[in-house]
Amino acid sequence: MRAGRIIRGLLNFGGNASNSIPFLWQRDVGKLFLDLNRNRDLSDDPRGEFSTRAARPGDSQTFTNVHLVFYFPSGEYPVLADINFWDYGSRPGC
Repeated sequence: MRAGRIIRGLLNFGGNASNSIPFLWQRDVGKLFLDLNRNRDLSDDPRGEFSTRAARPGDSQTFTNVHLVFYFPSGEYPVLADINFWDYGSRPGC
């Protein structure tokens, strides 16, 4: 598998740091890796790898049926999500 362009970041949900999820998006091959256990190690989350359903990966991709768990003082809440990513490139002033 070729590496291609890799975009790393942090998905922030609800302003609670415990609900932030590190990610790696490998756009050229249509893969998204999520750190579902939030330990900053993407290699130990076998359920954290998702593929786009697009016939040909492009600058925008959607990853469907992503199972997430959010933590609140009242308990854990499972969520089923579709996550959209866009790559606008890197231009000065962006």
